[in-house]
Amino acid sequence: MESAKAGNIEDSKRALVSLGPHLGSRIDLIFHIGVLLKKYGQEDVMRRMIESARVQHPDSPDVAKAVQHLLS
Repeated sequence: MESAKAGNIEDSKRALVSLGPHLGSRIDLIFHIGVLLKKYGQEDVMRRMIESARVQHPDSPDVAKAVQHLLS
């Protein structure tokens, strides 16, 4: 996230793609990570991440936001 904020797009893409979208307890970042994944052409990975979070955190407003804006 810091690389993307700083404008280091290639560095952030490389890190995100190599590490994968593992949010751990930071479910609040799902929307932002999803946006980056989509921007970097990783839409299938983004969809799987959001669908998994939807099952694991069905009442999360952060997940609901990601579903609404990125999957519809």
